[in-house]
Amino acid sequence: MTTAKTDSSRRKLALVIGNKNYKRQENRLKHATNNARKLSDLLTTLHFEVTIHCNIEKNMMKIISDFADTINDDDMVLFYYSGNCRQTGGENYLIPTDDEKIERNLDIEDIGASVQNAMKRLTDKNKSCATIFILDCCKQYLLKKESVSNPQDKGLKAMSPPDETFIQFACAASETSSQNLFTKHLLRNIRQENVPITEIFQQIVHDVSRKSHGMQNPLTMNGLRQHHQLYLNEMSDKALINDCNKRIDELKLELQHLTLEVPHNGDCYDRAFTRRMEKIEALIHKLKLKRNEVIVKRYSAHPIE
Repeated sequence: MTTAKTDSSRRKLALVIGNKNYKRQENRLKHATNNARKLSDLLTTLHFEVTIHCNIEKNMMKIISDFADTINDDDMVLFYYSGNCRQTGGENYLIPTDDEKIERNLDIEDIGASVQNAMKRLTDKNKSCATIFILDCCKQYLLKKESVSNPQDKGLKAMSPPDETFIQFACAASETSSQNLFTKHLLRNIRQENVPITEIFQQIVHDVSRKSHGMQNPLTMNGLRQHHQLYLNEMSDKALINDCNKRIDELKLELQHLTLEVPHNGDCYDRAFTRRMEKIEALIHKLKLKRNEVIVKRYSAHPIE
């Protein structure tokens, strides 16, 4: 008899790409590589086997293809790209950093990597579990002599997700943004324990929209089976309790260090330290509530003070 895998037991793979240092100065990005490295570090703590590349100059599809060769059926696969992207001819293209020769849309098709083809490579070998495809591409990529105020093709084109594929754009289709809100909220929400993938991204979309006052609205395209919940960070009750205890101890230690370092010679510094301590105390309280809820539900025991 074969035992079905849980999300905590199946293999989790991630390909993370951050392209920042474009040859053409007007298309350089400020946060892309930092976003990629932060997400890579966080995914590692969630037991993903992470492959990370930064500032890919050319042959992006080769890197994606090599990663795809490592995928086995029933792996959970996550692809994250922070960098320039452009739609042309009804398709979206990832753009490598060596963009000196990109002058028109036809050059995008020759030099860029088709998002549709990249997705096909990642999903072809993984029919049984989820592929999560995240594109943080908010800045408008400009062709040579193209105006910022009047680009030919704005933002990304909406896509139809293949079965068992979840696609997330950082902006709405055919829209752009100059802010770095999406990955900030991705990092804040993605480590939540035992929360389905769809709910995590619903929260991210809500947070980004609220923080931008409705000016940036990430687009979700969900091809996952609705009857099967998938988790990026599935934890047993015992592991969740232990994780909460560990994080509470770490925060208490940080609070002790802060208490010793509080300056007494400036109201603004005192207020800053007070706000930080209040934030840590609130996090400790939240973790205690989460831990005690699991204890009561699972073991019908009295909560820990």
